[in-house]
Amino acid sequence: PGVTSTLVCSTTDCPPISIMFNQPDTTICFGNNLPVIDIDATIIGGLQSANQVITWAGPGVNPTTGVFDPNVAGVGTHAIEFSLVDGNCTKDTSMVITIIAQPISTFTGDANVCISDDYIVTYTGTPNLPLTWQLPNGVTSTPAGPPNQYIISFTTDGQFTLGLLAGTASCVSELSTLDVLVDPELDTVTITCQQT
Repeated sequence: PGVTSTLVCSTTDCPPISIMFNQPDTTICFGNNLPVIDIDATIIGGLQSANQVITWAGPGVNPTTGVFDPNVAGVGTHAIEFSLVDGNCTKDTSMVITIIAQPISTFTGDANVCISDDYIVTYTGTPNLPLTWQLPNGVTSTPAGPPNQYIISFTTDGQFTLGLLAGTASCVSELSTLDVLVDPELDTVTITCQQT
């Protein structure tokens, strides 16, 4: 007679697993030498075995440690993916880190102006952002007629440095500056003619 073998298979139910990140979805203003972000994940439930394998994936993220380097990722919307394998149980989830470009606040104007003339500067930086002027005492700015142009008013003559920031508190530009020499009005010259 033939030999009969019996193989008994069983499956292990995977307990429910939830993943909690210590870093919520966030937005970063891009700049020079940004600090890395150590993204950590708390695993709740599952088998909690000693052999679980965790991997990370996404732009600028270390696949083993989950450390995110925004300098490597660069500007953009980045999905950071987390994967857990624990025996026959798996869990995948992700979070999003958005890096926006730092605004530019450049503006142009003449190097000198007479105090009695309108001094007009033109904003050439990132459009459609709130602007914050940093002006010396007694110097004011008002929007001019054309878009992106501003009238700078002086009450005294001398050398002045005008400063401008663009953006909001969450992502603001570097300070742009412009030096301008304000000349005093010329003295009135009276010419007297004598008949000879």
